Amino acid sequence: MRRMRIQTKAVVLFLLIASVSIAGCASHQPPQTSTPAVVTGLSLVPVPEEAVPDFVEAVGTVRAARSSQISSQLLVNIVEIRVTEGARVRRGDLLVVLDFAQPRAGLNRAQAAFRAAEQQVAA
Repeated sequence: MRRMRIQTKAVVLFLLIASVSIAGCASHQPPQTSTPAVVTGLSLVPVPEEAVPDFVEAVGTVRAARSSQISSQLLVNIVEIRVTEGARVRRGDLLVVLDFAQPRAGLNRAQAAFRAAEQQVAA
């Protein structure tokens, strides 16, 4: 019995809040009418109705806002190119994979020659 009273009070309270909300939204003010401005000295021209194309063809040149030239300080072969022309790249992105086998072999030969020269001087 007590539970029904609480439910009834809740329903009544909900209906009261809903009706107050609706009544608050219903305050309708009549639109204020003003006289439109009159423009004189213009002539009307009929505009023919026609289809407008969905695309436009144009000839031109597109240039990048910023571009960079990439070069290597070593003469090495490129193993793999990881970007395509026109792709956006950020600082630190891997662009190409280089083959360092020839410079590494040259370094090893130079180090061996240096050690051999040191041994000849020490002897």
